[in-house]
Amino acid sequence: MWASPALWAPLVLALWAGKWDSRLQLSTELRAGEGPRVVGEAPRAGVAVVALPTVLLRWMEQDLRFQIGYGARVFWRQPNELGHQRPLLLHNAHLTLFDQLASHLELRGQSLASLGEADYSILPTLFASPQSSLPAVAKIFAVSSGLRLAWEPSALWLIEVGAEAEHRRTLGTPVETTDASGNVVPGLPLPRQTIVRETTAAGLRPTRRDLVGLSVTGAYAQYDSYPALGVSLASIGPRGYWRHFFSRQTEARGELGAALSRRWGGDTGVAGVGATDSGWTLSPTFNLTVDSHVARIDGQTWDVGGGLAAESLLDPVLAVVTNRGLAQLHVWWRAPPQWQAGLEASFVTSLARAPLPGNPDETAFSLALPVRDRVSPHWTWEWGVRWSDRAPHWDAPEFRFHQRQIWLYCSILAESGNLFE
Repeated sequence: MWASPALWAPLVLALWAGKWDSRLQLSTELRAGEGPRVVGEAPRAGVAVVALPTVLLRWMEQDLRFQIGYGARVFWRQPNELGHQRPLLLHNAHLTLFDQLASHLELRGQSLASLGEADYSILPTLFASPQSSLPAVAKIFAVSSGLRLAWEPSALWLIEVGAEAEHRRTLGTPVETTDASGNVVPGLPLPRQTIVRETTAAGLRPTRRDLVGLSVTGAYAQYDSYPALGVSLASIGPRGYWRHFFSRQTEARGELGAALSRRWGGDTGVAGVGATDSGWTLSPTFNLTVDSHVARIDGQTWDVGGGLAAESLLDPVLAVVTNRGLAQLHVWWRAPPQWQAGLEASFVTSLARAPLPGNPDETAFSLALPVRDRVSPHWTWEWGVRWSDRAPHWDAPEFRFHQRQIWLYCSILAESGNLFE
């Protein structure tokens, strides 16, 4: 029955006749340097190889853009996080959507999913924002999805509604590490968790280049496995915001508000933080972001952006509400069609007066310096350096950065043409 041409022929014809774009990609990376295998372990020197074959399927129209992709990340390092000789395999899938539903109404969506064995270097990418503390896991399932609807009822008003959901869990047992004395210590697993957020915003355009408004974001997190069995977190935060558009490519955004948060139930898994109800706590928040696309100069372009923020976060690893500061910067120089060079940096730290009990990592930074050479439409070389490290709270009794990663790398990306042409 499944082999009948009457069933699959119409689908094949639709793919070939429609505005589909399908491509195959293969990214291969060789890196040398040092880094921990698992959370809590001292950095180890080594060499690693990463291969990522990916298949992409796109539908491209003026009012509708859709992309779905799947990739299998193969990571080889000896010894690896699981102590195996074979490579680690992590499956990744993504979906993005843009739909101009009407002249003043648009819908955007994105979904991401990862399943399999995650090495230490890929763990930070499985969270929505820079994460100071990482779980000691090698097998993980993580999925996230979000939708945003933007409506312009008139030239003066912009109404936005967005919703996001995330789910993560550890698969199998947590990996083990060794302490300073060489004793085997079981790693702390990632608690099974579901996090949902909803944002509603209304903005007014007092001038052609400005948008001012009010947004309200609510979030709820439920943890239902050790080490945070029964823990619930909630927050709600009104913010006033202002956006100024210097040009089509340059925008500045400022936000000022407050976050009301609460934690109750269960055991957080952080020593000394028990099952009592914390009650509602109030903390100020702000955000200042600049995105800039500098005009061409002698055929070259500069992209500069960054931001500073003080935010209240439902921490997905520690299962507590944390107030933290976040700084990010990116600078890209481009000389089309061949050369690109960039700097990407981030820093995050706790804004609490005292460290959390147990002194988990609450401070982290990362820095990347990539250089790209687009040899042809189907081949791109990249090389550079990546550096990151983690530490407890600044006032922790034994504050020190202890999870250093420094990697020199060289990679090549091969991409096919449209398979439907």
